[in-house]
Amino acid sequence: MQNDSLRRFEPWLVFITLAYFACRLFSNALSIAPFLPPDEVTRFGICEVFSRVLFLPENSENTWHLGLVTDIPALYYFLCGKLMHLNFFPISDLFFLRLCNALLSVCMVYLAYRWICTITQDVCVRLLFLVMLTNTAMLTFIGAAVSYDNLTNFFAVATLYAFHCYKLNDSLRYFLLFLVSVLAGSLVKTSFLPLAVLFTFLAVWEWRVAPVRLRALLEGLRSMKAWNIILCSIALLLLFMNLGLYGGNLLSYGKVVPVSSQVLPLDAAMKNRIFARGMIASEFRAGRMDLAEASERIKAIDNPGDRAAAIRLVKIAAKEKQRGVQLMDRIQYSWFWLRGMTKGLVGIVAHRDLFKPAIVLGLYQLLFLAGILSVVRYWNLHDTNGLNGQAMLLCGAYLLILMQFV
Repeated sequence: MQNDSLRRFEPWLVFITLAYFACRLFSNALSIAPFLPPDEVTRFGICEVFSRVLFLPENSENTWHLGLVTDIPALYYFLCGKLMHLNFFPISDLFFLRLCNALLSVCMVYLAYRWICTITQDVCVRLLFLVMLTNTAMLTFIGAAVSYDNLTNFFAVATLYAFHCYKLNDSLRYFLLFLVSVLAGSLVKTSFLPLAVLFTFLAVWEWRVAPVRLRALLEGLRSMKAWNIILCSIALLLLFMNLGLYGGNLLSYGKVVPVSSQVLPLDAAMKNRIFARGMIASEFRAGRMDLAEASERIKAIDNPGDRAAAIRLVKIAAKEKQRGVQLMDRIQYSWFWLRGMTKGLVGIVAHRDLFKPAIVLGLYQLLFLAGILSVVRYWNLHDTNGLNGQAMLLCGAYLLILMQFV
């Protein structure tokens, strides 16, 4: 009865939660300095480059400090560059794009809510999910910044929601939305590619387990309605763009996304602070650069945060050489990585970090542990038509890929 009573107020509670989240995003967009969110200055700079051309820009002396603007997943920069032309308001382009990203984050959270509604009919669980998501510190912080992570998150959630709706309804439209989301996400950020592979595996597995589903899909493709034809056309366009980008990079550079020094002369690539930071540390660690040369090159990095990070990396490498320090093994690193991710998830990781106190972080860890134990105790493989199992498989496999390979 209590759940039924709460169900009547659920739409209002969802609206209030989303409005609260939007207000927090607006406050962050208005008040956070542009040099604080991770690489926002660089992301905004690339968006400006894309705003000045009709389609795709070229690398030039004016773009070297931003890194590559070609041979990269550029859908986010392309869309933001075009959105900048719609800023008819008396606000800066940076603030305008922050507001666009905030709106995108709200849409992502709403899609996440729609997804949890396919998983459970328990209103308390759905509302708790929504409250926890909108009060995740790092999501609220990055959601109001100019960051391609926001579009990546949106397409990740859209892909999951569309795929599970297709699994439940065998709807051609949801399958095409799934295709559009997974292909578009792959054009935003390379870290989406493992997720795209996992979703492809799940789709093939669904057809292997239920061949009738694949036959129904093929029959639906023969007699598509107008909206489905549009979605299919978009999916084909995105597929060709993925093949052109990643296939072309593999043929030209041997990598899905090349490093700057493969496309630009080394001196030009070193103009980018992120590439320079990593390059100096790796060259020193490999013994191809001595400490004096590394220190001199670090001075040329104009960003204080990246300059400090490069100094820290070189110092660590120097200690490794002096003391013979060995890198931790993968199991040790797993624990280190999980702790770091937990701190970053409930805190803020940016050019200035803000973490929870140790005792508060411990409470979060206990909460996560309780959740894992509850899954072990109560999870049924056949609950919700296997949607829970697929979600956990996706999360577990993706976390393992990020942890051990990225």
